[in-house]
Amino acid sequence: MIPNVDLCEISDITQTNWREALHGVDAIVHLAAIAHRGSPRNDADASRVRSVNVSAVAQLTAAAGSLGVRRLILLSSIGVLGSDSGTSAFDGSSPPAPHDFYSQTKLDAEHAAENAAANSTLELCIVRPPLVYGPHAPGNFGRMIRWVARGIPLPLGAIHNQRSLISVWNLCDCLITCLSSPGTVGKPFLVADEEAISTSELLRLCARLMGRPARLLPMPAALLRMAGAVLGRRADIERLCGTLVVNTRDTYLRTGWRAPHSLPDELRRALTSR
Repeated sequence: MIPNVDLCEISDITQTNWREALHGVDAIVHLAAIAHRGSPRNDADASRVRSVNVSAVAQLTAAAGSLGVRRLILLSSIGVLGSDSGTSAFDGSSPPAPHDFYSQTKLDAEHAAENAAANSTLELCIVRPPLVYGPHAPGNFGRMIRWVARGIPLPLGAIHNQRSLISVWNLCDCLITCLSSPGTVGKPFLVADEEAISTSELLRLCARLMGRPARLLPMPAALLRMAGAVLGRRADIERLCGTLVVNTRDTYLRTGWRAPHSLPDELRRALTSR
């Protein structure tokens, strides 16, 4: 148990009596979603993901508005803007361009929350982070750490992209700011660590922090993309090779928030906390 925190267990977010669960609640930080999945295997799988990622958000937001909850913070995803920022970074003016089923559900969840909150006094705050890393992180980050720890040679030595990330601790610091800052309400905003890094630089840094050799082979990105297309892993390869940079200047101007901890320090913290 956490001191001074009352825990309310919810077994199914799609079938919850929110009137009971939200009694006396002032603010909500909504992190629940089905993520780190590929395309739905069938209609039932797609329906389940949408029920959690979209419908449950609408139900929770509507209930929060009707019960007088002050603020709801919804964690979305930078993926709603696309999978590659190209030569210019994503910023507060970038239009939505969801690139897969998951990112489409996150954009739909944003719209569902906005619609549900529209006729209430509920303050809605939507946060769009890039890849979140920390101890025991799932997804691409977790896989890369395991590869490096095992000394597996990787054909990623010639990847000169740039990727924005955010540590779980920097993200938590941002969410705490969201609980009270008036500048976080309204238009969705972007968050990230201050530094962007290439995939090859990230792997080398992680290897150094773990005291392991970085066995990176210099395969051209074009060949990796070709192999990904042949093997049906195009999206996975693009996340490793593509550029996705987040410009958080608008967030700073609106809220005064910027990531308090550097990427190298947070990587060290993540790797030593495993």
